[in-house]
Amino acid sequence: MNAAISKTAQHEHDLEHAIARYADAGAEAIAGRLQHLAAEWPARRMTRATGCALVVAGCLAKPTSGLRAVLPVVGGLILVHSFFNRHGVLDGLFEQFGFRSGPCIARERSALRALRGDYHGLPTIHDIENRHDIDRLEGEGGLVSDSDETKLNPHEAAHEIVHAM
Repeated sequence: MNAAISKTAQHEHDLEHAIARYADAGAEAIAGRLQHLAAEWPARRMTRATGCALVVAGCLAKPTSGLRAVLPVVGGLILVHSFFNRHGVLDGLFEQFGFRSGPCIARERSALRALRGDYHGLPTIHDIENRHDIDRLEGEGGLVSDSDETKLNPHEAAHEIVHAM
């Protein structure tokens, strides 16, 4: 169990470091990384592609070959297993080869989009529920957002984003 916890902590540290690097590199680097993440295949997708490839290879095998019967069954079993289980044996194998899980990729994508400001203009529950109270408070000279706020350095911003998700 401790190995799983330290592995998770290491992944979080790596993600935080990567987010800080892109924050420091600027908007173009973030956009480029988001494009790369959109094309990245997660381990689960590789598992399903392997199952499909085995089914197709079995169907294309010679009619007299024993592989014609075995490969589609193995491929089908891989596909069924991947549909009904969150983490399969092949998923773990592909992760050892460097493929990441879908949630890991999605977390990095969300962190980069938050850092880029994609969610800045979206309403929050506080905007909806307390809008009248906030307007009244600001009209009376109460809380107003400070324009003098200092910017976070990239490492602090990355730490805040990663731990907020």
